[in-house]
Amino acid sequence: MAHFELLPRPVLRSLRSLLAIAAWLLPSLWAAAQVAQTFNSSGSFTPPAGVTQVVVECWGGGGRGGTRTTNGQGGGGGGGAYSRALVAVTPGTPYTVTVGDGSTGTGPGGDSWFGTAGTVMAQGGTSCGNNSSTGVTGGTAAASVGSVKFDGGDGANGGDISITRWGGGGGAGAGYGAAGANGVLGTGGTAPAGGGSGGNGPTSQANGTDGTVPGGGGGGAVRTSSGTRTGGAGADGLVIVTYYTPGVCISGTNGFNTIPDNGCGASQFMHAPMPVTGLPTTLGTNPGNARLTSVELIVAHTFNSDLRVTLTSPGGQTRNLILNRFGNGDNLGNPGACPGTVLTLADGGSALVNTNTSNVAGTYQPEQTLSGFTGDPNGAWVLNICDNAGADVGRLVMARLNFCTVPLITSFGSNSPICAGETLTLTSAATGDAPLAYSWSGTGTYAPNNSSANVSVTGAATGNYTVTVSNACGTAQQVIPVTVNPLPTMSCPANITGICSADAPFALSGATPLGGTYSGTGVSGGTFDPGAAGAGTHTITYSYTDGNSCSNSCTFTIDVTLATTWYSDLADGDGLGDPGSPLLACSQPVGYVADNTDGCPTVSGTVGDACNDGNPFTSGDVLNGSCACVGTPAPCTNWNLAIATDANGGDVSWQLKDANSPFILASGSGLASNTTVNSSFCVPVGACFELTVNDAGGNGIAGGGWVLTNDQGERVIDNTGNGGCFGSSSTSVNESICNAVGTDKLMFSDCDREDHQAGGNVFASENPAVSAQWGIGDQTDDGYQFWFQDPCGGYSRRIFRNHATSGGFGPANAQRATKLALASIVTNPLPQNTLLNVRVRSRVNGVDSDWGPACRFRIATVACPQTKLIDTPNHINYSCNVTRIFGGSDKVSCFPVAGANKYRFRFENAGEGYLRNVTSNSATLVLNWLTLPLQNGVSYDVQAQASFDGGLTYCPLGATCVVTILNPPGQSGQRALEVTAGVDELALWPNPTADGAFDIRWSGLAGDVSTVELAVIDLSGRMMVQQQLPVADGLMTARISPDAALTSGVYFVRLTAGDVQRTERLVVR
Repeated sequence: MAHFELLPRPVLRSLRSLLAIAAWLLPSLWAAAQVAQTFNSSGSFTPPAGVTQVVVECWGGGGRGGTRTTNGQGGGGGGGAYSRALVAVTPGTPYTVTVGDGSTGTGPGGDSWFGTAGTVMAQGGTSCGNNSSTGVTGGTAAASVGSVKFDGGDGANGGDISITRWGGGGGAGAGYGAAGANGVLGTGGTAPAGGGSGGNGPTSQANGTDGTVPGGGGGGAVRTSSGTRTGGAGADGLVIVTYYTPGVCISGTNGFNTIPDNGCGASQFMHAPMPVTGLPTTLGTNPGNARLTSVELIVAHTFNSDLRVTLTSPGGQTRNLILNRFGNGDNLGNPGACPGTVLTLADGGSALVNTNTSNVAGTYQPEQTLSGFTGDPNGAWVLNICDNAGADVGRLVMARLNFCTVPLITSFGSNSPICAGETLTLTSAATGDAPLAYSWSGTGTYAPNNSSANVSVTGAATGNYTVTVSNACGTAQQVIPVTVNPLPTMSCPANITGICSADAPFALSGATPLGGTYSGTGVSGGTFDPGAAGAGTHTITYSYTDGNSCSNSCTFTIDVTLATTWYSDLADGDGLGDPGSPLLACSQPVGYVADNTDGCPTVSGTVGDACNDGNPFTSGDVLNGSCACVGTPAPCTNWNLAIATDANGGDVSWQLKDANSPFILASGSGLASNTTVNSSFCVPVGACFELTVNDAGGNGIAGGGWVLTNDQGERVIDNTGNGGCFGSSSTSVNESICNAVGTDKLMFSDCDREDHQAGGNVFASENPAVSAQWGIGDQTDDGYQFWFQDPCGGYSRRIFRNHATSGGFGPANAQRATKLALASIVTNPLPQNTLLNVRVRSRVNGVDSDWGPACRFRIATVACPQTKLIDTPNHINYSCNVTRIFGGSDKVSCFPVAGANKYRFRFENAGEGYLRNVTSNSATLVLNWLTLPLQNGVSYDVQAQASFDGGLTYCPLGATCVVTILNPPGQSGQRALEVTAGVDELALWPNPTADGAFDIRWSGLAGDVSTVELAVIDLSGRMMVQQQLPVADGLMTARISPDAALTSGVYFVRLTAGDVQRTERLVVR
């Protein structure tokens, strides 16, 4: 106020204080801004959520005035002290509140405190003693605990003057801005703002008056006669707990918002705790931080330059806001216009000035920046105001802290990686004070725009995309890397043509990269089916997805031509198609025709056409109505095959096959066991066949057999009882079965005999036509032919007897040709003890008749006895288990066999690989030969056997005896072997041989043999040596020296002379 500046400062202070007091006394339209809880008695205080600082005010209880039991005037009691402090509290935690009682005895008034007596405490006033006229002191600030403290008023002394008496007045309880007034004579001290008045003392006999709350001391009593006069009771103390709601105007003045006069020096501040909640936990400018943007104040005070304003954060950091600014002006902001006109402190505001300014408004830079605050903003912020000169009054009207939150991007993302051509999706979300402004940057076109939290981008590229979120408090930024993968490079095969709708499905190939899929009409699983696709041009798509999940495709076409229906002519090739065998194809397949009228698709031609039924014994073959080729059978006669089976008849099968073609006339299989199975069939006249009998068991028909007869019951083949003659298969001799059968045959006495002798004769029944040719014309073309054949197949021998040869029979006559001497059959002689069939046919003038019926025939063999070296003790020719000299005249002998005409002695030493057969015309053998001589000191196993046919065959070997060669010293044991002319003898020596070289001799060879083929063969069949050796006068001798030495082992030496072959074993060591 400019008109006060002409007055001295103390005067100005006094006037302004009076004006300020007057303003405070005016009724206020402001709502209560602080929250205060008043305790008139002890209790507890629980801070609500968010409240961590409170202002606690305490008043001590008043002391009692003096009581009189004797005549006199009692002194006044002392008033309670006042204490105030800012206290840190924990929300939800109860704190003890103790309210001191006013005294009713001689003790002092009770102390009041919050939490503990050491936190905030105001001392109670002293009580006056009984019958004492001396007033007592009030509670002292010194004994109290707090940042702002005032003494309670002292009680006045009781007294009298002349005839006037009075009890001492009680001291007033201290106020929140001043000490309590002392009692004056009989009047109690007047209460300062916030304090309680002292009680008055009476002026005649009476009790003293009680002090008033809070903390007023009681007045002293007066007694002038009898009884007890009680001093006034001290008033109870008081506790008020207050916290502030920022931004709300505070009505009037109280202990909470009063600025202590001249309190800066004593660190007496007005503390306004302001709870702050719900903010980020960090102050700063980084994304997500909270910022204190401004502090708004309205302070009613005279002389602004006396004020010091600071702000303390929840973490205890204090920064100066205003220090003695704005000169002698009054008020910061306009108290009368709360909350409209405020002083704002903000970083970047105008500089603070010292110019005299009242009701200061506008925005100013604080003494220290608000951005200097750090830590967690949540909790109690405390506004601190003190006055640093006397005679000033002031109070806080309103304070507000303004915070903002820097944007924080809480989530962000994209659908990266994406493929070229796809839409990029970018998302973000942020916290912070609204409004939040979003801005995106990066390649592409944004939708709906680049200022939305979530955007879609077309034409995106690999790189970084940035979202910036801002508000008035700050900016947050986030980089989102994005990858845009290129599409795979595709290549499809060339268009495909020439496909027929009848073609088989085929696998599609040729597109790259490999691993993709084909699709389109007719495509399934990578295979194209022309039939399913149908005729036309089909577009095939090849799609491929690479490792980045990027897909691309290419296309090609397949041309499909509609197929034509063709019909099979494969079965008969007659140019007519089978309507039941269609085939779709775009070009005519081999063996198919367009015609579909073939009534006989499996055979050539159609009904009535000539054909071949495969039967050589039919004629006029044509296709009948069933498409079967049927001919007219040739004349035939019924024959019968009787097979006697063994226990395994099911193994037996048979067939009668045309001798000149594959045609099977009749067959059978799976015969019954142990019975005779008869099969009848019609045999074409003039045809010839082969009979084959098979046994699946491979052991023939033991004890069984078969007989084939014609329609007249005549035997064509008779193998009765001889079924064991074969193993798996038996086929009759070629041409042995022909229809018709002639009448020529053996004489009755020779037919079906099985006891013929090798030197015997057989006779054919005389045929008159043959006999009639005796002596007429050529005698060599008339006679009888005898056919000996094995019914099991194999052996076959034909011999012709004519009129011109005697055959060893008497004088010539018409019947001589019917006789056959069996011994005359030298080439391919008749086997002995073998069942044969004999058939006979006659020849007249060189023309043969049909073979007659079969007769059974067998040459009986005499039992062939065994012999051995003589082992009868004391026998003159004892030869068993003996020692002999080789190369001299020593002999060995075997038992003679009656009728035998040759003997063979067998010498063997298996360990040396030695084996030698030596023949003799008698039962005695001289141990003296050249080829393969017996060795000195070696023992040999010797066996003997006899022959009745001059060595053609031999009886079985007899028992073995041992002969040991032991020559005298100096005798080599070898002599020249005399070769007996005409005797078949083979010798090979040395054996064993060291290197494969050996000597060989073979005598008794036929006169027409001029060379011998020699071969040396190993066990695996390889030919090791092959030579042709000359023969002279039936004798072959040679020295064999292989080109390369033979390795150790066993070999076979094979010699071939004409149709005779011999084999010897050769051991190489």
